[in-house]
Formats: sequence, structure tokens, C-alpha cells
Amino acid sequence: MRELVDEVLAEATPYLQNPEWLRWKVSVLLGETAQAERLAEALEEAVKAEADPTRRTDLKIFLQYLRRRLAKT
Repeated sequence: MRELVDEVLAEATPYLQNPEWLRWKVSVLLGETAQAERLAEALEEAVKAEADPTRRTDLKIFLQYLRRRLAKT
């Protein structure tokens, strides 16, 4: 699972405004779940809860790349 997240982060990083924050946020969410689909759901909730528009956009970008990767498997 960690390998998948690292690959998705690498793909999404060029489009992120705050990649270090996103890495931290994703690692926190990873600590709460062990399934990729559950991580996607947690990211959706994080998007709804995030007040900062830049961070919210970064979460959406990462989520989009994650969903695209999950659809391939």
C-alpha cells in the first residue's frame, strides 16, 4: 500500500502547490487505514473538511491520481 501511495505522490507532485503538507496528510490517513479504497474515502472526507482552498485542491489532485491508479488494477 505504501508503494502505491509513493507512486501516486510521484505522479501528482508536479501539479501540487504544497506537496510536503500533502505527504504528511496522506501519511496520517495511511495510519488509519490499510486498504486503498478506504484511503480514497478518507481523502474525500478530508477534502470536505479542509478549509484552505490550496490544500483542498492538492487533496483533490492526489485523489484523482489515486482513483485512476485503482481503476487500472
